[in-house]
Amino acid sequence: MFKTSCFDHFLGMDELKFSAQIVHNMLLRQCDIKKKNDMWILIHSKGLRFSVLEFALITGLKFVKISQFDITSLRIRDRYFNRENKIRNDRLEEVFITLCKKGKRMSTKKTKNKAKLNGKSNLDEDIVKLALFYFVEHVLLGKEGKNLIDLQWVQFVDNLEEFNKYPWGKICYERTLFGLKRALDKRQSKYVEKKKKKKGMHHMKHMHLLDFHMPFKFGHMKSFHCLE
Repeated sequence: MFKTSCFDHFLGMDELKFSAQIVHNMLLRQCDIKKKNDMWILIHSKGLRFSVLEFALITGLKFVKISQFDITSLRIRDRYFNRENKIRNDRLEEVFITLCKKGKRMSTKKTKNKAKLNGKSNLDEDIVKLALFYFVEHVLLGKEGKNLIDLQWVQFVDNLEEFNKYPWGKICYERTLFGLKRALDKRQSKYVEKKKKKKGMHHMKHMHLLDFHMPFKFGHMKSFHCLE
């Protein structure tokens, strides 16, 4: 089922390696522009753009207009999260791993009982739905374990047809751009001041980079090679 979802193309990806130093240095080269929906980086006197176009080409996610979906099902929440209204991301991960283990145990048991077979089939389907939900929260939106999940995604994921139509690219890009732009809030001026005082020593406070920032890194890494 995951292979037939809107995220199937991510299954064939190689392991992603994050380099904080590369992203940090790119962010230090931000250009001050009027466009709020773009980001420009200055490298070797050349301006490199990071916009919705680059993000869409790299991720392959949908960017259609957001529609209003009439979805009110909270079955997933009621069944696996005890009807809780506030669910943390680490709780989602715990439930997902537990269900995967349960599904694996059921797969090793042979049975001809139709009720048990149907139960196994329903569990497998819910595991996939939780996998999609987990992917949105932990990968696309890059939330930490302490953050609360968005309950509207719980509603969407129980209707895979509507879930796969949703413009995840638009949501993901907006949050990623916001996260990148605020990553160095009030830190860039401090960095320059300390660099002047201590040449060769680059001091910077811890920087939080959430959301799906990998397209930003890989998009500009390709541009770096073109500038060489």
